[in-house]
Amino acid sequence: MVNRWHSKSRSQGAHRRIANQACFRLRTAADMSGFYATMGVAGRCCSSGLVRQLATLGLPIEEQIRIICRTLQHAWMPLPPGVRFPTGAEKASEMSSYISTVWRRLGRPCSEKVIEVALRFAEARRDAFDPADSIMAHGDPHAWNTLLDRRTNECKFVDPDGLFIERAYDLSISMREWSAELLAGDPVALGRKRCALLSRVTGTQESAIWQWGLIERLVNGLRYKEVGPEENAAEFLAVVEAWAEVETVYARPGLQRR
Repeated sequence: MVNRWHSKSRSQGAHRRIANQACFRLRTAADMSGFYATMGVAGRCCSSGLVRQLATLGLPIEEQIRIICRTLQHAWMPLPPGVRFPTGAEKASEMSSYISTVWRRLGRPCSEKVIEVALRFAEARRDAFDPADSIMAHGDPHAWNTLLDRRTNECKFVDPDGLFIERAYDLSISMREWSAELLAGDPVALGRKRCALLSRVTGTQESAIWQWGLIERLVNGLRYKEVGPEENAAEFLAVVEAWAEVETVYARPGLQRR
């Protein structure tokens, strides 16, 4: 299952065109042809058996995470002059607005504490945006978007969103995935362990990965509640409730019931 919070509002054809356009822009802007492939090329390669999606290889989750991290470290590039992608500040503001609007419209499907924590984290990531510490990011590097070329034993990505953002955002996608593993034990302890792995392997700030990860999980849960399949929302929201429970809450007047 591919857990994209925004793609389900698009038709399949429109989504493929947008994804291919983003991929072309990333490849052209930073000569990333070794690490990005269009969906059409990827589909043909997968059909021929020359390329496999990482999620289909039966590898342990930790190994999949390490492979994604290694591939990201090759793919991340500075933003070339004259190129424009959505920034980390814009992404944080977009997600914050979505959370605030949809939570109320759906009848508050998760606790107010979750919303308070997520909005506080989004504000923190917005304020932390620094062009000097940002890179051209994939935007959705999960295991289904990571392809292993069996001829070279190297991985590349498909279906990029294209963002100019801190590295922690790309890493947070692995915090969003594999809900069942987290719910099989203590979601907080297992989540912290995964976050520490992502930080250690890439040298990226752990707190930033954690904050983006919570936001991503909540947005995905709300999106499934909004457009379906609604049953897919349960695991996302269960984990995010546990994660938010250990965070300190500060009053946000705008969230009071009206």
